[in-house]
Amino acid sequence: MKFSSLWRKHAVIVLLLAVIALAAFRRSPGPQRFYLLLTFLPTLGFFLVTVKFTSFQTLRYLMPMLPLMVLGVFLMAGLVWDFPYKTRVLTGIAAGLVLLGLATSTPNGLYPGYAAYLDAAQTYQDVPFVVVNDNYFNHMKFLPEMMRYHHSLILNTTRGELEVLENDPLLEQEGRVVVSLPVYLDQSALLEQICQSTGFRQVTTLCTSPNGPRDREVKANVYLISR
Repeated sequence: MKFSSLWRKHAVIVLLLAVIALAAFRRSPGPQRFYLLLTFLPTLGFFLVTVKFTSFQTLRYLMPMLPLMVLGVFLMAGLVWDFPYKTRVLTGIAAGLVLLGLATSTPNGLYPGYAAYLDAAQTYQDVPFVVVNDNYFNHMKFLPEMMRYHHSLILNTTRGELEVLENDPLLEQEGRVVVSLPVYLDQSALLEQICQSTGFRQVTTLCTSPNGPRDREVKANVYLISR
């Protein structure tokens, strides 16, 4: 989820929290004001820096701020509303929200279809494994898969690194290779290039990326290429 979408969906909540923060700041004594500033200024600064410098503005970049954000909300609530057993009530609300989230939420950072990729890695762990990318960071999501293969290699298409597959002694010995290709790249062209480099001709599809939101599914296809 991008920051712009996040703002459109939660603008009312953000504005309400801003009003409460202003009221809490005006009602609080000197030391409490310092605590509020210590909570909100780093959060705001982190948010502005993240929006300015990150190419991929997604919700994961807000995650480091959540502890400070929650602390700030409870500080505001404690300063604006004064009632008996305030600390116990606010602690109970916080614990209840955490338990509710654990019981009802589905983790967004996990890949539901990844089990099939791990099964294929376990089956073909003795076969050399090549992850093809056009950048320097998307391979991180495939680390559990790569660690199951005895031999793994990451190649970047923008640097012409597929050429290293030519006359590779390990591939010559094994006679086959498992290749992971991102779905947004031209599968046919890459498979043809790999076949030309290795001399292998038979292509078998092991795993196909399921349809779904990009942040919830493994966006790569895995092939077994052999003689």
